[in-house]
Amino acid sequence: MNIMIARLFKGETFGIESTRSIAIILAWIIIALIAFAFTYNRRGLDK
Repeated sequence: MNIMIARLFKGETFGIESTRSIAIILAWIIIALIAFAFTYNRRGLDK
């Protein structure tokens, strides 16, 4: 992660492997948010 941030500040481009890894991480975050929202819309926090 630090290498990617350093490359970003230097103005270098990401490789296809880095882009794929970032996309996978973002997909997992989105899936977790959807699961959380779905669960708490059904049960609610007060029940």
